[in-house]
Amino acid sequence: MTDEEKLELLNNRSEFNKHNGIVVTALGEGTSTVETELSRQSMNPWGSAHGGLLFALCDVAAGVAANGLKADGVTQSGSLYYLRPASSGKLKAVAAVIKGGKKVALVETNVYDDQGNHVARGEFEYFKVGPQKILSEA
Repeated sequence: MTDEEKLELLNNRSEFNKHNGIVVTALGEGTSTVETELSRQSMNPWGSAHGGLLFALCDVAAGVAANGLKADGVTQSGSLYYLRPASSGKLKAVAAVIKGGKKVALVETNVYDDQGNHVARGEFEYFKVGPQKILSEA
């Protein structure tokens, strides 16, 4: 399966991602990039990106990166530091596996706005549930 086919599969299989405008734009072995375009529905009452959207963006990016290690996994835990507000444009979450253990992968995530400002930073643990099936579908 080509990377383009993998991206298409990932972007078409999750109704949650579609509903929230979350799109996987790049993936590799232990890495990924996920983006969303901010809209009125993305905002908290103070006019900046909702923390839940930022967390979801990072969770998706971390999951794609962890699953790039040839195993399917689920979120075991996650933490996110909100560094500055973002109020318009596109947000990009970049994820990289820090350590891919036998059962748990630790993934670092960073979110940037259109101007390259560092909006959030997080760490997520992914529990490996078995051999990769998601990206082997065709």
